[in-house]
Amino acid sequence: MTDSHTAPPAPLGKAMAGHVLMAAYGLLFMVAAFFFNTPQEVLTGFHSILISPSQLSTDYMALTNVGATLFNSGLMTVLGALLLMVSRTPANAISFAVLFTVMGFSCFGKNPFNATPIVLGVFLFTRFMRIPFREKATASLYATGLGPLVSALAFSTGLPPALALALSFAVGLLVGFILPPLMTAFMRFHQGYCLYNAGFVNGIVGTVFIAVLAHIGFTIPPMALDYRGSSVGLAVLLSLLFGSQMLIGLKLQGGSLRAAYGRLMRSSGRAVTDFTVQYGPGLSLFNMGVCGFMGMGYALLLGGQLNGAIFSCIMKMTGYGSYGKHPRNVTPVMLGVLLMNLVTGHNPGTTGAVLAALFGTSLAPIAGQFGLFAGLLAGALHATLGRAVGVLHAGVMLYNNGFAAGVVAVFMLPWLELLEERGWLPGRFGRQPLNLGGDGKK
Repeated sequence: MTDSHTAPPAPLGKAMAGHVLMAAYGLLFMVAAFFFNTPQEVLTGFHSILISPSQLSTDYMALTNVGATLFNSGLMTVLGALLLMVSRTPANAISFAVLFTVMGFSCFGKNPFNATPIVLGVFLFTRFMRIPFREKATASLYATGLGPLVSALAFSTGLPPALALALSFAVGLLVGFILPPLMTAFMRFHQGYCLYNAGFVNGIVGTVFIAVLAHIGFTIPPMALDYRGSSVGLAVLLSLLFGSQMLIGLKLQGGSLRAAYGRLMRSSGRAVTDFTVQYGPGLSLFNMGVCGFMGMGYALLLGGQLNGAIFSCIMKMTGYGSYGKHPRNVTPVMLGVLLMNLVTGHNPGTTGAVLAALFGTSLAPIAGQFGLFAGLLAGALHATLGRAVGVLHAGVMLYNNGFAAGVVAVFMLPWLELLEERGWLPGRFGRQPLNLGGDGKK
């Protein structure tokens, strides 16, 4: 996680360990696909996913079927893990976070077609800058949050197919080329208090591209598809995933779990926080499983549907259990979203409300640094902003709630720091310095 152009590659064996585990989880999803649907249904559905415009809110489970969606999710995870292995990117918290992001959003907008030109664009950026691709490999995977822009241009413009494909590929390359330096620069706005920095950056870039396209006469039609089938099979699959993380974590941890976990939960979680380095991979994996169960439990207890969108935010929660989130700092934000929905008469069990609560945990460092009431307020504001910012990027950017969380953090931070400096809002765990190492790509 360094910007140094001369950083040595990590030792191959150490660099691969976490990536191998993530590839195994991807293979698990690919195999599980055929327990939900027949091979023909899976492959036919996968083809439909590849040629879908894919903009928000396109739930691949509703567009095709659960099996095809899990196959796409697993395949994208395996490909992402292989990309990090080949580039010799170290296996650390950010690689866990980005691969779980890929796994989740491949149920909800990412696929090999729309991700490929963006990753290639980042690769071209590294060639242009003469730096190793490993320094921007995770950034390339985060940048695929703008994958729907590629798919929408390819399949929604009404242009001749060859021209539409060429345009979409060129735009994907351009997106990948311009994003990496922005990921570091934009982190300075929220100073690490929004963990989903890539959502904030992608939201700005998506807004710019939509404005330009609209000015020259292109419009992206809206999409709204939500899966309404049974949640039982998906809940079992997620339980196997999160349970395995906790068991592997316990095996690796050894020693006193209670004391070590207590230290982890005293962390503010402010980026850049790597639990795999600070507390070891075992405790980090255990915390990831706990965060995953918390996200799934919240959704199911409120009557939420385990569809593609909610699946994606649960995956995001477990991934960031290695990178700043833990039960103590996510709970106030989730409660803030819940209370705002109850007070304003919105059903907290709808897909949008559950997404706001779980994706809103991007603001967990605000609760970790500034305390319970700041976390509640951050969650309450996020419940409103998450509904409002989607129109800016017209659904061509998947990290809508990450975009909203960045806006909330920028809005709140000056006042929170002022109140803390005056002694009117003491921080819980002490100020954690901002570290802009790597790409700032959370």
